[in-house]
Amino acid sequence: MLGAVNSNTNTSAAANSQVPPASATTASNADLDRTQVESVHAVSDSSSGSEEKPTLIIDGDETIWDTGDKTGGKIDEEACKKINHEVITISKDNAENKLGYDQKYVLRPGTKELLEYFKARGYKMILCTRNYKEYAQSIVATNPILKANFDGVLGRSDLLSATNKDFTAFPKHCDHLGFWERCKHGLYRFFVGYPKYYGLKFLSLFTGAKVSPDVVSLGRGTLGKYPPNALAMLNETKLAGAPTARFLIDNQVYYHTDPQDPYNTSKFKYYGREFEDSCASKDFAVVSPNVIDKPGDEPREFRAHLAEPKDSEGRYLWVKNVIECVERGYRAQYKLATGQEMEI
Repeated sequence: MLGAVNSNTNTSAAANSQVPPASATTASNADLDRTQVESVHAVSDSSSGSEEKPTLIIDGDETIWDTGDKTGGKIDEEACKKINHEVITISKDNAENKLGYDQKYVLRPGTKELLEYFKARGYKMILCTRNYKEYAQSIVATNPILKANFDGVLGRSDLLSATNKDFTAFPKHCDHLGFWERCKHGLYRFFVGYPKYYGLKFLSLFTGAKVSPDVVSLGRGTLGKYPPNALAMLNETKLAGAPTARFLIDNQVYYHTDPQDPYNTSKFKYYGREFEDSCASKDFAVVSPNVIDKPGDEPREFRAHLAEPKDSEGRYLWVKNVIECVERGYRAQYKLATGQEMEI
């Protein structure tokens, strides 16, 4: 069972690190019943000491669902069928679908267990994507699991909004760049970003591949996910009084594992933009939902056509990891990830 990690003990991570996942097998969202999930994920509510339970910011694409965005916008339905991954279709005629075409996605196995676990313990959860808000809202609104557990949805339009760019209210915002950083980013966009973008757009005429406008930017300075201002962007009454968001759970939080102890979340070595933003702002912690299929593999994000690895006790490895990191507390998780103390 997962144990709490606080200033007095660090035994749970060590214990879990000795339990390697079984080989990837056929998995479905119904594999684990509620009783089993509650028993294997029993964690003391006092795990994070006197910290309030922060609002959780959870990514969509390749974290809790896959729409085939990274594979040319297509899902390998035959491969999904072989491993019992249900391909869900939102008809273009559905009133919640504002995109004008059918949406297809696969909900990641273990999502129900993860969200219900946090919901039952009083956490507020916000879905945040760099994709279009209408795209994410239609998935959340039509999926009973997501609709019942998420308290709000943020999308590209929110991340580009004036509320998100209010650097006076949020001076630690990851998109708040200094003079020399703005110069560097401007030169990059002009000499590298835009030529690359238009070159890829030209090639897409022949390949049909989607080209993200994000290639224009170095990363920081645009579309930053900054958890502490999530509530300001939502401005929803059902989140009135909700605690500040201090966790970002996102597949773009990358990490290397310890070769000698690959399943120990306290030994993950993080990197990538989301991690750098966390280091710079010092007021939110990152958690990666990515997992390794077997020792020696690099951690990977969710792919609809690939089976979700479990440990020898039948737990989805990504669910176990995320719960362990969150229940550790945001201060402890931040310190483990960065080696520094939070400044809040």
